[in-house]
Amino acid sequence: MLAAHVWTVALVACVAQSPTDGGPPPSKDTLQLIPIATTLSNPDYLTAPPGDVNRLFVVEQAGRIRVIQNGQPLATPFLDIVSKVSSGGERGLFSVAFHPNYASSGFLYVDYTDLAGDTRVEGGTLTSRTNRSLNVNLGNVLSFGQDAAGELYVLSVSGVYRLSAS
Repeated sequence: MLAAHVWTVALVACVAQSPTDGGPPPSKDTLQLIPIATTLSNPDYLTAPPGDVNRLFVVEQAGRIRVIQNGQPLATPFLDIVSKVSSGGERGLFSVAFHPNYASSGFLYVDYTDLAGDTRVEGGTLTSRTNRSLNVNLGNVLSFGQDAAGELYVLSVSGVYRLSAS
């Protein structure tokens, strides 16, 4: 399963860093998997803040978010909440969503399983966070909508939920 996660991260990274000149998509014969980070521990989500073209943020199940900058993994985690996360199987840190105005606000959300086994969504800046407990299934994905309302969505196996990001 770890190998599948690593290759998923590599594939998404290739697509995320590919040029988007509006031309036709490459043929299936030209796609290649190019590993860029093979030392990650159970990676399960990949994203970047809006407008950030030099960094990828990789969520590790145990409770760390690693940064790949200009194609190289950084040694120091962006976020380390291992002491707050119950991980293994269907538990762990599963997602991060950067606020649409992250560049100026520094605001983000993370979704994880706490030590009691409850799903938590924690939002704020790296120095100031608030908890919200959710009664949804484990292994959620967080994403901000593309509208101007600033709505945060939670995707779970039990459905799609909307949280106010304000």
